[in-house]
Amino acid sequence: MKKIDLVKVKELYEIRKLTAKEIAKKYGCSITTILHRMKAAGIRVRSNAEAHAGGKSGENNGNYKHGNCVKDKKFYCIDCKILLKATRYRNDGKNRCLKCAGIYRSKKYTGSGIYNHTLERRKIIGLKSSAKFTPEFKERFRKTCERNGIWVPLDQLEPYEIYFREAEWIESMFKYATETELAFVNSKPRPKFARDHKYSRYSGFINNVPPILLRHPVNCQFITRAENTRKALSNKCSKDSITLQELITAIQEFKREWPEQGECMKIINQREDLLLIKGGDL
Repeated sequence: MKKIDLVKVKELYEIRKLTAKEIAKKYGCSITTILHRMKAAGIRVRSNAEAHAGGKSGENNGNYKHGNCVKDKKFYCIDCKILLKATRYRNDGKNRCLKCAGIYRSKKYTGSGIYNHTLERRKIIGLKSSAKFTPEFKERFRKTCERNGIWVPLDQLEPYEIYFREAEWIESMFKYATETELAFVNSKPRPKFARDHKYSRYSGFINNVPPILLRHPVNCQFITRAENTRKALSNKCSKDSITLQELITAIQEFKREWPEQGECMKIINQREDLLLIKGGDL
């Protein structure tokens, strides 16, 4: 290690604007040694902001490579040729703007050049996705999950848990909502809501009501999530908003299109005992 001349160090640091690392390299010592000597000599160390503000050009710049400075170099999008403010949108080592990067990813991962899908294309994608989930596919998927230990086999589930799942909604139910419910759901800020069974699944299980009747649109209502939780946990309030007789009457008077309407009417005509169940409160 060379003898450290503090006067020379001060000149290199304050006038020639060399860094402590560069000075340490000249004297063959560590950066810590240089900083300790500078502190003992009363030489003020530059802050990070000052060090970056006093940038150097040419070969004195630490980012100098192959005849130019990387920091001073301008980068352009390789697709639309606009000047980039930043080079963080990189795909396969190429500089792209945010818009072109999105289109590139869409082409690469989906095989299409469409980044923002049109409404018609979304409908096509939705129909093709829903067509995939056939009863055979669901059964095959369930067996695979059961075999891998992800799902509990159906024969090991409690009867109420099976009934609870079978009575779940098969659609979003938004198109069957009333104007008041739609105004509530679409209000700003959007509330936290839940789809609630007017005639509860617990009452249906106790009274042996077919679950297909409970997932009918006339049995759905939109309420706040807090109200739904309070309704589920409270023992004082009724779990049912309507009676079973009111539910059956509403199903019989339902005039809109519903894929399970015919099956529901068949069950109601076959199960005359359903009309003998009194009330909806248990």
